[in-house]
Amino acid sequence: ARGRKGGGVSAGAAVAAALDAGEELTEALGETMKAAKARAAKAAAAPRLRVARTVVAAIAVAASVHYYKQFSDYAWSLAEGMSQPSIMFRAHLRNGQPVVVDDYRE
Repeated sequence: ARGRKGGGVSAGAAVAAALDAGEELTEALGETMKAAKARAAKAAAAPRLRVARTVVAAIAVAASVHYYKQFSDYAWSLAEGMSQPSIMFRAHLRNGQPVVVDDYRE
């Protein structure tokens, strides 16, 4: 071992001091968080904020209904198109005569 002699702070004492400081910091942060939560809860209960939240919720519901209607219409038209598939394309025979190929029709 290296020969250090007395007078300095031992490593154990330094670790203990750091742990004590960490515990004090944790307690202080916990108290600060409790106070912040209490202030936030009090502010959230304010009448103006309650009205604002209600208005925002109403707008969100109205937008959701609008987009639901658009999606429903799109899905319905897509389902109709898929229920009666039809593949048609034009082609030309080797002699140049145009033909229309029509699949999936009865």
